[in-house]
Amino acid sequence: MSNMPGPGYGHNKSFMAWLLAGAIALVLSLLGDHLADELYLFFALPAAWIAGLFFNVSPVIDEKGLIVIPFGHSSIQVTPDCSAYGFFCIVTAIFVVFYRDIKWRMPVIVKVGAVLLLAYSITIITNGFRIVSGYKIHLIVARILPASAQGLAHLVVGITIFLTVILVVYLTLERKAAYDRRN
Repeated sequence: MSNMPGPGYGHNKSFMAWLLAGAIALVLSLLGDHLADELYLFFALPAAWIAGLFFNVSPVIDEKGLIVIPFGHSSIQVTPDCSAYGFFCIVTAIFVVFYRDIKWRMPVIVKVGAVLLLAYSITIITNGFRIVSGYKIHLIVARILPASAQGLAHLVVGITIFLTVILVVYLTLERKAAYDRRN
């Protein structure tokens, strides 16, 4: 008798990985509901700082507790909805899916820390870029579209940037996992 897994083994393993990833994303999301203020500052402030680098300004926290990137003539308000915590949950879940298929060559606790740190870093950098892009697109859209369409433009910029990065992360991990399975 062979030690090879039976038919469908890979599919069951993949399904279980996606199920676990979904459960982790759900738990992280529910955790976000209870720690909203702390997570807002933990995720949005570094992203605002990165965005501020593009404009050569530093973000500040206003009297309402909101993060603002001030300019001489205007400012960017980074609201709690702009924290990208949901994006972090998705990126973390994608790492979980590929966790077992990638040869990490490090202890488990270091792997978990590396995954969380990498997901956090990707989130902060992506969100900083989204804030900058959203502001630049707003300057263009404000001149050519009615005010009612500006919110939609902001949403489209965010979706485009976040989905692009999710796709790049997924494809990169899928490729690395395939390489590690062959070697």
